[in-house]
Amino acid sequence: EFLGYYQIISSVLNEPVQAEIDKFIIKHDPDMPPLTQKPSKQTNALETVYTRLRNEITHVRRMPGTGHPIDISKTKAEISEHVRGLRRLAKIAIESLM
Repeated sequence: EFLGYYQIISSVLNEPVQAEIDKFIIKHDPDMPPLTQKPSKQTNALETVYTRLRNEITHVRRMPGTGHPIDISKTKAEISEHVRGLRRLAKIAIESLM
C-alpha cells in the first residue's frame, strides 16, 4: 500500500528524481516529521520520512557506523504510522490532475 501511494505521486509528477518528490511532499505536508540525512558518503542531502521509508524497503540500508542492515521490522512499523499521510498526499497528487 505504502509503495503504491509513493508510486502514484511519482507517476503524477512524471517520475522525477526523489528530491522533486520530496519538494511536493514538503509543500503539501507541513506536519511531516523533520527531514533526515541520506546515508550517503557522497552527499549531505536530506530526505522526507516517506522517501526514507521507501528507500529502506526497496534498498538495503545500513545503520550508520555499524554496517548492519536496518531492522526491517522497525521500518514496517514506521510505515504503518505514516501510510495515512502518504495516502493523503497521493490524493492531493491525483486531484492536481483534475
